[in-house]
Amino acid sequence: MFHRLKQTIAAHPVALALIFFLFYFAGFFGLEQLISQPKYIIYCGLDSLIPFNEWFIFAYGAWFALIPWALITLLIRDRSSYFYLCAVMFSGMAISLLLYLLFPNGVQLRPETIAGDNIAASLMQMVTSTNVCPSIHVSTTVAIFLAVRRSRIWQRRSLVVGGCGVLAALICLSTVFLKQHSVIDVLCGIALTLVLHLVVSRLMASSQLTLQSGQAERVSISRG
Repeated sequence: MFHRLKQTIAAHPVALALIFFLFYFAGFFGLEQLISQPKYIIYCGLDSLIPFNEWFIFAYGAWFALIPWALITLLIRDRSSYFYLCAVMFSGMAISLLLYLLFPNGVQLRPETIAGDNIAASLMQMVTSTNVCPSIHVSTTVAIFLAVRRSRIWQRRSLVVGGCGVLAALICLSTVFLKQHSVIDVLCGIALTLVLHLVVSRLMASSQLTLQSGQAERVSISRG
C-alpha cells in the first residue's frame, strides 16, 4: 500500500500540493474562527527590545510569492528537491496546525493603534495575532531556503542562493518587527524545520539506497 501511494504521488506531483493546500487552508481558517481568544500568550524579554515597524509588511508579504516560486520551479526542474520541499514544508505546516489546536496561542505585542496613514499601516489590519507558535511563516521559509541550497539547479548559482537567503532572513525578521510573532515563535519554527530536514533527508537517502540496491540486484540476475 505504501509503495502504491509513493507511485501515485510520483505520478501526480501537482496533485500532492493542491490537495495539501486545500486541507491546509480549510484547517487554518477554521482555527482562525474557532480560536479567537488564545489560551497561551507567547512572550520573551527580547520582544520588548524589538521596535514595531509596519514597513516590514512587504517582506512579510513576499512569503506569498516565495512559496509558489519554489514549488513550481522545483517541480519543473528538480523533482527530487520538489518532493523534499513538500515533505519538509507540508509536514511542518500540518504539525503547526495541530499544535495550534492543542495549545491555542497568540501574542499581545502589537500597538493598539498603528500611527501613520500609509499603505503599510492599512495592510497591517489584515494580519491577526493568534495561532503563532511555531511560526508557519518562518518554518516554511527556512524549508524553502534549505531546498534551494540542496537543489542541483543552483549549485553553481551562488547569487540565487544568496538572494534567497537574504529574502528568507527578511521574511523571518518581518514577523518580529511587525509584532506578529514572538522571538520564541521564530526559534520554534526554525527548530521544527531543522528536525524535519534531518528526518526527511535520512528517509530520502535510505530510499535512494534501497532503489539502487534493487537495481543492482536486477542487473545481477539478468546477467546470471
